[in-house]
Amino acid sequence: MHLEYVPNNSTEYNSGLISLNNILIEQAEIDEYVYLIKAIVTQLDSLLKPVVTVYSEYDTDQKLLRIKEINANKKVLNLILKIGGERILSTVTPVSGDMYKSMTLNRLEVISSLHEASGEAISESLSNTIGKALNMNCYLVISFMVDGQLYGTTLIALKEQPEQYILELLKTYAHFTSISLKRVLTEQALKKSEQELKTITENMTDMVSMTNAEGRITYVSGSYRQLLGYDKDELLGKEVFEVVFEEDLPEVSARFYKAIATGENDSVEYRAVKKDGTIIWLETLGNFLTDSNGLVNGAIFCLRDITDRKKFEEALKESEQKYRQIAENISDVVWISDLELNITYLSPSIEKLIGESPNDHLQRSLEEMFPPDSLNKILTTYQEEMEKEKDPFQDKNRTRIIEVGCYRVDGSTIWVSMHISALRNNEGTIIGLQGITRDITDRKKAEEQVRYLGYHDSLTGLYNRHYFEKCKEELKEISPVSVIMTDVNGLKMINDTYGHKVGDEILIKYAELIRKTFKHSDLFFRWGGDEFVIILKNTEEVKSWELCNRLTKSCSETFANEIPLSISVGVSSKLPGEDINKAIQEAEDMMYKNKLNESKSSKNLIMKTLLQTLSEKSFETKEHIDRMSLIGKRFGKKLNLPPSELSRLETLTMLHDIGKINIDGCILMKENTLTEEEWEEIKKHSEVGYRITRTAEEFAYIAEEILNHHERWDGTGYPQGLAGDRIPYLARILNLIDSYDVMNNGRPYKKKMSTIEIIEEVKRCSGKQFDPDLAEEFVAFLKEGYIKV
Repeated sequence: MHLEYVPNNSTEYNSGLISLNNILIEQAEIDEYVYLIKAIVTQLDSLLKPVVTVYSEYDTDQKLLRIKEINANKKVLNLILKIGGERILSTVTPVSGDMYKSMTLNRLEVISSLHEASGEAISESLSNTIGKALNMNCYLVISFMVDGQLYGTTLIALKEQPEQYILELLKTYAHFTSISLKRVLTEQALKKSEQELKTITENMTDMVSMTNAEGRITYVSGSYRQLLGYDKDELLGKEVFEVVFEEDLPEVSARFYKAIATGENDSVEYRAVKKDGTIIWLETLGNFLTDSNGLVNGAIFCLRDITDRKKFEEALKESEQKYRQIAENISDVVWISDLELNITYLSPSIEKLIGESPNDHLQRSLEEMFPPDSLNKILTTYQEEMEKEKDPFQDKNRTRIIEVGCYRVDGSTIWVSMHISALRNNEGTIIGLQGITRDITDRKKAEEQVRYLGYHDSLTGLYNRHYFEKCKEELKEISPVSVIMTDVNGLKMINDTYGHKVGDEILIKYAELIRKTFKHSDLFFRWGGDEFVIILKNTEEVKSWELCNRLTKSCSETFANEIPLSISVGVSSKLPGEDINKAIQEAEDMMYKNKLNESKSSKNLIMKTLLQTLSEKSFETKEHIDRMSLIGKRFGKKLNLPPSELSRLETLTMLHDIGKINIDGCILMKENTLTEEEWEEIKKHSEVGYRITRTAEEFAYIAEEILNHHERWDGTGYPQGLAGDRIPYLARILNLIDSYDVMNNGRPYKKKMSTIEIIEEVKRCSGKQFDPDLAEEFVAFLKEGYIKV
């Protein structure tokens, strides 16, 4: 043994050698791994008198060191526990590639800090604290190797660095201790193997037998009874052929004697008959025994029950056609390529995916199979994976999944998902690629639809506010940018009158007008229910107003259910760097100011249109309304109504049946008795009229009267079933006036009545349909002849 350094004090050196020799002799007598670890820690403790000695075992799979044994006096251990010892003692040290290389090349390393020694698992601050508290100023890391691989290390904390000759002795110690480790581990593995072999032999289900040259059994294993049901005594001395099924006997015996003659080992499958008559399948491997002259004098056989396997093979054979048909018709495509990315195999399902046979598709280049961006993605992924192959720690069974476009024969492009993994030989070297390709076109379309809906209004197809947040940063640097904020006037009244379907129709038409009026490069947003924002790039405010006027004119020429489209507008512009949100707020403020001026006229126009439409489809003609207005004015004066109430009554007579606007004219003009469904439709008009008038501020003050003008004094009216004084006073008056006009002028479903008949009808309905006091006043009113027209 050669030492690099010999101390001046040869006495100390000789003493060290003697100690080392005794330690190695001690190791030679240890045959258990656990005891050897304890001995290593104890030996180093006696050699160096360290503060702490820690033995860690290297985990090759997880590439880290786990503490297995610690040696220190109780006082030191208690102090360690006080300063975070629980965490320190359970520390697992990760081993980097550089750290592993260093430990395998250097049997002994001298390190100055616990932070460095722990692979930075222990922080510098904690390392310094422990070092000062325990007076630890030097750390030795001794590495133990088994078959060229790191197996374990010992970390030794010392108060000061030992002399050089001690370090040289420790290198020798590390060498011989590694030999001891290998010996102990090998002996343990051998003991374990022997035990396993013994267990297998005692519990194996396969049967072992020996015969002489004539085929008579000379030995059988204990498993023979379990396999064939015979005891050993029942088989010894008999021919092996006695258990062979009769139909298989000729082939089995012929092959046996041929093998005896040639001395060639053989394997054969045949049926055997158990003691109870059951037939099973056996697989027998025969090895022939020879004498000193090379002549065959017997054979040793290993027999295995393969009945289940035979049944499975038969079932597999029967279903082979079915599985082949499934494999040829599955939609996923299985493929294999070489390392040059040349496809060498394609499953038949490629024809369904691409539209051509596997042979034809194999003739195509990658450029003919994939669009340029998709091919680039494939090549980039391939290069990344080949680079990873240089790293020995990479998972050899890893899979990459990429989604790319793929050409079909008809020229169209579909989306596919490719699950790609390496094809390797027995040594684990990559020799090609293998993968499964699946059509994901439908999924991609669904994802695109989700993305579209995330940024677009589902009704109009314009962008939504979420998309505005996405693109507003881009608008910050464009100059100039103008913002147009618009609001569709009277939309709530239209929704309440005709329903949201008509309201949606108006919004859709308006969105189309926006697209036609402005450039495709401009941005259009549905900002809210009836609010829209138009952002004009590189457009000044003057030009924006010109476009707004064009849009307003187009709206006035657009109708839905005879109602012209009307909008309120606000415009603002911004300079580069200014906040687009500020411009939007300015445009919105201007729009609301304009809306206050335009809203009333817009709603009046809508109401006028509604009344005109109603008069064309029912008896709510101008003449009818004029008659009711005249009667209401005269009867109201008789009742001494104040001027304000007379005015309300006049408006009420004009709008009381506005809710019939949505009812089919055929129902309104029907001469025969209404069906139950038709009557229910008619009864809705008071509620619809209530919603319409409540929407318009100038008519909201008569909404309650319109809602209740078909309520009856006795509570049997509709829609709420109010009775008596709970019915608004003007609604009770309107009920009388409206009933009178119907009786006096007739309807298709009701004959015209004389004044006397009307008076009698009013009396009859007093206290039922009509307020009795009002009915009495109205009868007197009729008798006085105030309403002869």
